[in-house]
Amino acid sequence: MKLAFLAAPALAGLVLCFYFPVWNRHLLAKGRYHRFKEIKASVKSRGWLEALFHGPEILAKSERGELVYYGDGIGGFTTVLRYPNPLGEAHYAMINSGKTDASSRGDMKTQTVSAHFPMLFHPNPKTVMVLGLASGVTAGESLYYPIEQLDVLEIGQQVVEASDFFRPWNNEVLSNPRTNLIIQDGRAHLQLTGRRYDVIISEPSNPWMAGMATLFTRDFFGLVDDRLNEDGIFVQFIHSYQMDWPTFSLVGRTFTRVFPNSVLVVTEPSTVGIDYLLIGFKSNDRLVLDIAKQNIIYAQRSTSVSLASPELLYRLVVSENLQELFGQGPVNTDNWPVLEFAAPKLMYYDDPAILRNIQSKKWLSPETKSIVERITADTDAQIDFAAYALSVNAPFRNMVELSKTTPSQKERFFKLLQTYCTNETVEFELFNDEELIERCMSVQIETIENRIDGVSDKALSYYFLADLYRRKGMLNEAVANYSKSLQIKPDNAEAHYNLGYNLTSKGRLDEAIMHFSEALRIKPGFAMAHTELGYALAHQGKLNKAVEHFTEALRINPDNARAHSNFGAALANQGKLNEAIEHFREAVRIEPDRAEAHSNLAGVFAHQGKLDEAIAHFTEALRIRPDFVEARKSLEEALAQKRKSEK
Repeated sequence: MKLAFLAAPALAGLVLCFYFPVWNRHLLAKGRYHRFKEIKASVKSRGWLEALFHGPEILAKSERGELVYYGDGIGGFTTVLRYPNPLGEAHYAMINSGKTDASSRGDMKTQTVSAHFPMLFHPNPKTVMVLGLASGVTAGESLYYPIEQLDVLEIGQQVVEASDFFRPWNNEVLSNPRTNLIIQDGRAHLQLTGRRYDVIISEPSNPWMAGMATLFTRDFFGLVDDRLNEDGIFVQFIHSYQMDWPTFSLVGRTFTRVFPNSVLVVTEPSTVGIDYLLIGFKSNDRLVLDIAKQNIIYAQRSTSVSLASPELLYRLVVSENLQELFGQGPVNTDNWPVLEFAAPKLMYYDDPAILRNIQSKKWLSPETKSIVERITADTDAQIDFAAYALSVNAPFRNMVELSKTTPSQKERFFKLLQTYCTNETVEFELFNDEELIERCMSVQIETIENRIDGVSDKALSYYFLADLYRRKGMLNEAVANYSKSLQIKPDNAEAHYNLGYNLTSKGRLDEAIMHFSEALRIKPGFAMAHTELGYALAHQGKLNKAVEHFTEALRINPDNARAHSNFGAALANQGKLNEAIEHFREAVRIEPDRAEAHSNLAGVFAHQGKLDEAIAHFTEALRIRPDFVEARKSLEEALAQKRKSEK
């Protein structure tokens, strides 16, 4: 009896070993415990039994990127994912224990400025230490300066192996004879070494990652201070996401106890970001522009950064009085490790008070303020700063004040962006100029069509090309390229959805319904596919089926304004006017500028004889969309009917 009792779980374990012979390393790499919101819709309605036997398959549908490296080591597991670029060269991301720590695109702004800020402002940097190799970009950028020795501290051999994928961006850092790679705990090295450094750069991951909180204590910062030469500069990376203000200020306050002469720098060129650098100066000097002007020739050797002048980096300086910024309060120490226990509790929390407090309490010296005001107002300096932002893959809204540019300045800026758009995808919403958007879209269309035979992911390139044609209003070309993408990759739910949307616009409803249905087969929780399928069915007069899909769309996402608006239209056509009004009201509450919802709501009110309400919503629809012909005609009819009734 006892043996039978033990045999059952043993047999179940054996069966599961055959069913799950290895971990799915791709899914493990992404740390879904950390970024769960990205897949919430696709797993929300799944049961535990389905998750047990089909979990990896379900999750894989939402995954992007190709796993090109995996390694286990003392510091956890390290992976590299390769992301195809529809315009050509792929991008890479390094992930440690499920947390992205470096990349060839999104993190370039932080990886590069972490090196250039201290190297530019140090009078004579000869010895540099970088704690954390990661992609190697930060360490590699320091090698453009005439240093004698670069010590790179990395605890994981697997990170070293993974950094090979970033050679095109890291200046071949590990092959340089000045680089001394030390496989060792960074803190232990500082404790035991007799070396001194001119610049020390520390780039630990988030403090809620195992072992990281000890790199944010006063004791650690004290070790750094002991190993810096007299003119030494220390850079400490810190993020503001998954933090609250007490925790963020705890780190800053701890830093300033050891480095009272310090500045806070944001790494995002837009100056509103989530990654920061705490920069401590051992001497009484801080940002000496004359020193930076002498060193700028070295920064300009970099192939990853375009920096016309050191003054441009002053735009990134947030505050120069950190003791006042972070105020009084507790300090994080080895004996009182407040951060180690606070950080894990904040993994899923973002605090808007951090940005508010930084903005309200920041202080800049008159010299820094004068430089920032000058380079911000100067159009050529704006274009130079735009070139810097583009070089680190961080374009932002209103980079250049186009209304004040000369024709030659405008053309220079446009050419910068066209060159960028040749190799990188971009959010066109950032551009406030239709000519610029048109030129960038055209250059991307030309680029893809010329490179399509050599791209690694043709399905992605055709999909992206279709999106460009759709934005240009060239629906036939959009439909053709979505179809080409689906011939290569039939299980792309978004491609089916977009193709269906374009077919609906062309009145090809049967084909559109087929593609919306296919999108839902692949991705059952696709709320917008339910919405558009309902819209197409309603236009075929299949109102009951349409209502089913609108209901499901709103179950998945109750704040879907388009679903509410179209649901209301279907109910109105069924004669259920009061229910229709509820959905129209909800649509305009969620999205006040949805002209169709205002017009539809007005139409129901007009049908009920509530002319004042109808006129108000028709008027609002026309305010939002002055070319809304149907709304204008209906408004005129409502006004005429009101005048008649008043007479």
